[in-house]
Amino acid sequence: MKRVLIVDDDSDLLKLYKQAFLNASFLVDDVSTIPSAEKLIASKKYDLILLDLLFPSTDTLSTIRFIRNKNTLNSETPILVLTNLETGEKTKKALEYGANECLFKVTQTPGAITKTALRLIGNNHSYTNH
Repeated sequence: MKRVLIVDDDSDLLKLYKQAFLNASFLVDDVSTIPSAEKLIASKKYDLILLDLLFPSTDTLSTIRFIRNKNTLNSETPILVLTNLETGEKTKKALEYGANECLFKVTQTPGAITKTALRLIGNNHSYTNH
């Protein structure tokens, strides 16, 4: 069974994403803070990390760098970033720092996000730099 880590500070969205991944037969860990996410990333292997790009008072780009550059268990795990920024410097940097794909939240249903996740897991067994 595939394992996903969902990181989002919006509790309602977190519940929706979690249920969608459970319905797709994933094992799911979900957290609402970056420190909690980094703790899990350092201690558990995931098949996918779903990461909200915008957290209040937190640099999520450093979390992407943490995953990719610290030789964590998940240094090659696909990272799917969700954002409310359709375009912009932060979205570009997320891809430069190692996110595999960025999705615009308001245009994606939880089901569509799980389909993208399955595609990333199937096509990208390891991280490849863009």
